[in-house]
Amino acid sequence: MQSSISASRLRSTIFAFALVFACSATALETASTWEQDLEVFRSNVFEPDKSFSEEEREKGEHLLSRLEEEHDQLSPAQIELALAEISAITNNGHSFLMPGGWTDRYKQLPLRFHVFADGIYIISAGDGYTELVGQKLVSIDGQTSNQLRESWKKYQGGLDGWRDVYLPYFLETPVMLNAAGLNTRVDSVTLKLADASGKFTEIEITASSDQPPLEGIDQYLAPSRLLRGAIQSQQDQLPLYLQQAQQTFRYDFIEDINAAYIQFKANTDYSGEQNIDAFLDSVSGFLRKNKPANIIVDQRFNFGGDLNITRELMQKIPGYLDTDGKVYIITSGRTFSAAISSMGYLKQVAGDRAVIVGEPVGDALEFWAEGDLQVLPNSGVAFLMATERHNYMTGCPEKDCHGSIRRHPIKVPTLAPDSLVALTWSDYERGIDPALEEIRTMISRNP
Repeated sequence: MQSSISASRLRSTIFAFALVFACSATALETASTWEQDLEVFRSNVFEPDKSFSEEEREKGEHLLSRLEEEHDQLSPAQIELALAEISAITNNGHSFLMPGGWTDRYKQLPLRFHVFADGIYIISAGDGYTELVGQKLVSIDGQTSNQLRESWKKYQGGLDGWRDVYLPYFLETPVMLNAAGLNTRVDSVTLKLADASGKFTEIEITASSDQPPLEGIDQYLAPSRLLRGAIQSQQDQLPLYLQQAQQTFRYDFIEDINAAYIQFKANTDYSGEQNIDAFLDSVSGFLRKNKPANIIVDQRFNFGGDLNITRELMQKIPGYLDTDGKVYIITSGRTFSAAISSMGYLKQVAGDRAVIVGEPVGDALEFWAEGDLQVLPNSGVAFLMATERHNYMTGCPEKDCHGSIRRHPIKVPTLAPDSLVALTWSDYERGIDPALEEIRTMISRNP
């Protein structure tokens, strides 16, 4: 995307709909307001989205027409999930309902989950439940964690890692589990948990409205639970990837492996607190001055932004290496959109000198993006939709390809990890970064 959601347009959209969100709880209750919202969904989300195949479009039309006829018989949560299902038909990561808004519209459990490689864990909890932090989720009302993850696929597209970014909002909102037919209650759940020793515990937890809702851009793009935990942490020492968690862009130098470390948490200055152009100039000067033997580009938290902003730096990075060292790219399921584009430009130039370490990125090498954020006027339900093709296997010569990619093609065979390294709860709890440790090992083998 020139930007899958441009920063200026997103800020203006947030401002324009601020009053809508304040009254959305009341508006949700009436059928007439939903009728208007469904009209807006059809005209502004479903019809303009180009990611649907002919067969998928037909299926979506059937589901939407049925919803337009029967919405007055459904709860707001059921309507939202029905709309999420329609958007997810294409399995396109950029076409989805943004569940961060549920923290404002519905009661939440006083727990926060995060998906690690070895399962779903409680990463933080409200007062009275802090002893549950570190417990592994076994099931919710008899639905195993694997069954819950499989159920969520119906409501969000993209690859598994991208869906896992938003899965916790589904698990923490009992009314949504109920709307999906996974829970018989709308305000509570029974959790089965396992501690580190494997001991099982069952506990009933009631949702409450005293959980702080996400605000601003967070309600759309969902902050990383790992970064939020780092911001709130009282620890003196954090692993490098969690340090300076509030900064969107940063760089450092790791002396023992003679490596520059560059971290992007977005491809645009959504926070308004950092100037990305100034940052890129600073990074370039830093690399020219130090000529590191190795360069690490950490994209694991980067959910996207403007692919054009970082393209020049990505294409120049291999030229900053002092020796025949490598460029190591760290990825995760949250590596998405313009972050994938940035990886493509870097991999294309660096070739075999680029080594990808971590978990698979959040979307395929062919995807659709460039749609504006769309917020339904009465309910405040937000969607991302897609209007232009990206194809990083072919260079995207098709007429419906995004203009920036046609002018500056990306053509790479794969962006899959060369070394698949996943973060476990134990790694996180002990302050270990397995991706960086793997890179250390690689460098030590080929100093």
